Amino acid sequence: MDNKNFKNPIKTSFLNNKITIKFTKKLFFLILSIFTIFSIYVPLLKADYNYHRKNFTFSSQYNQNLKNYTNFNENLRNRKLNIAIIGSGIGGLSTAYYLKKNKILNINKIDIYERNSRTGGRVYSEKIFNRSENLGASFFIKKNKLIFSLIEELNLKIFSTASNSDTSFGLFNNQKIFFSLGNSKFINLIKMFWRYGLSIIREKILMKNNLEKFFKIYEALNSRVFFSDVRQLINHIGLEDLVTQTIKRFLKEKNVDEKYIDEFANLLLKIIYNQENDINAFAGFITLIGGSYESFRIEGGNYELIKKLVDVLTGENKYNNFNLYKNDTDRINVNFENDAKVTIKKNTNVLKIVKKYFTLNNEFDEVEKHDRENHRKNFDSFEFYTIEFQNKSQNEEEILENKATNNTNIDKNYKNLNRNTYNKTIINDNNNNFDEDNNSNEIYFEDYDIVVLASPLENSKIEFPKDIELNNTNLIPKKNYYYFINGKLKNNIFDDFDSLDLPSLLISYNKSNSHNILYIKQLNDNLHRDQFKINSDEILNSEDFEFFFNSNYTIIYRNHWEMAYPQLLPRGLDTLPSFQLSENLYYLNAIESIGSCMELSMISAKNIVNLIENKYFPFKENNNFKTEEF
Repeated sequence: MDNKNFKNPIKTSFLNNKITIKFTKKLFFLILSIFTIFSIYVPLLKADYNYHRKNFTFSSQYNQNLKNYTNFNENLRNRKLNIAIIGSGIGGLSTAYYLKKNKILNINKIDIYERNSRTGGRVYSEKIFNRSENLGASFFIKKNKLIFSLIEELNLKIFSTASNSDTSFGLFNNQKIFFSLGNSKFINLIKMFWRYGLSIIREKILMKNNLEKFFKIYEALNSRVFFSDVRQLINHIGLEDLVTQTIKRFLKEKNVDEKYIDEFANLLLKIIYNQENDINAFAGFITLIGGSYESFRIEGGNYELIKKLVDVLTGENKYNNFNLYKNDTDRINVNFENDAKVTIKKNTNVLKIVKKYFTLNNEFDEVEKHDRENHRKNFDSFEFYTIEFQNKSQNEEEILENKATNNTNIDKNYKNLNRNTYNKTIINDNNNNFDEDNNSNEIYFEDYDIVVLASPLENSKIEFPKDIELNNTNLIPKKNYYYFINGKLKNNIFDDFDSLDLPSLLISYNKSNSHNILYIKQLNDNLHRDQFKINSDEILNSEDFEFFFNSNYTIIYRNHWEMAYPQLLPRGLDTLPSFQLSENLYYLNAIESIGSCMELSMISAKNIVNLIENKYFPFKENNNFKTEEF
């Protein structure tokens, strides 16, 4: 017998039994595990199923609500929206402009509420000394894409602020001009490098890099991207670190010389924001960019932008290819995408905004209104607002006649003065309220689907719904006072400088040593050398003027901005306000928590239109998503 092929039957049987036992054990433990899982989790799943069945997903009532919601939302898209804008400054008018340019939204009307008798807010020009003087927003640069696009569309003529004018300036302290630049660019460059070294180049590189980041906002807005709050916006462009620190600290950390920061950077901050280098670095960046590029103004004053924009928005012509003027050189070609009617309600004081809800009963046109206290918001209800307002009883500008003091000579026969600007003081408080004594007693009501607040909430007395939080919206107002003087500077006011050789712009290094005057600008470019513009953040008196001028000076015009700018101090990112205060209530001036200029107001306006559009026509969150610019 071959031993190799022999198999022991007893051993083989034993091995087979061993394998069977192992398999049986594994099968037993598998069945036990399955039973245990079912015994523990099935009741939980059943309970969770019943919970959802009762409350949400499997509920027939929920399915019906969801169906109603879908139908309701479709009806909302077909609804002709009524929109209110409170404030007719560049931000409010730009919001109306972008709403009219929108191809998607279905808009019935846009009402703009303005408490004053003029539009424009802080964009304002007056004819003084037979020339247009900008008393608010004074210049812009070609890097301001939205402003320049609007200027081109409105066919406005612009000019460089450096053309045909004296651009010399001097920094003074304790009656001494310690640094000055003339009209020669080459000599100025040598002076700048001699005093500040490579800090000039370092600062320019920093501003250029930040500007490239800033440009991301235009691409985002043109792609229908929207931002619910200022923090989202500033994070998107990667400049959040600028908001939380001062411009002085930011530049010092980048090895920019402190002398350059305290002198030259401070010079620009005083001229543009009437503030110093303790402002946040983002506002400082806006300022330094403005000083780094050629600046422009509109012929006839920057207020021409407001006047033409108002004409276009409220014109009676057909909304497509709007041609305002017969003269080809003045022709305006504006292509609006909808026929929404724009009405500007001047001399109108908004008293209260009331939040309500509406629901639909089968037919969309049958709108049933409910006060919030009596109606629980559900899938088939949406917010709307009732605005309560009063009209001003007298249609007059808030102009207070200047009362001359004994130390101020008022020359009533001064021939070069424009009659409408002689001896005036304009008080611009930028509040949403005016003196109650000038209000009519009757209160009016108007319902709107959407409300846009396009005016600062600082010192506002508008009553809002109790559930709307206005946290972080109130900013500290920064006052600004302009004085236009006819007179002659004293000969001995500055050491080493005769009054005839002084730079055209004199900026105070230390306000405490300059009698509260921030800067003095000569206006007439060596023609008479007796017309000056003075700026301060405090009301000036005769002692302040007589420090610089001979006793026979004349105050021609005064303009007081009670809210020229907010105080732009650094702040934490979590304290930045929201653009959206409630479902259909938006706050345009939230952008002023980080900076203030015409371009930022227009950016905020375009963002709010994107927010409104997304509410009715949501799109997928896709960074690569592009759509045609509206």
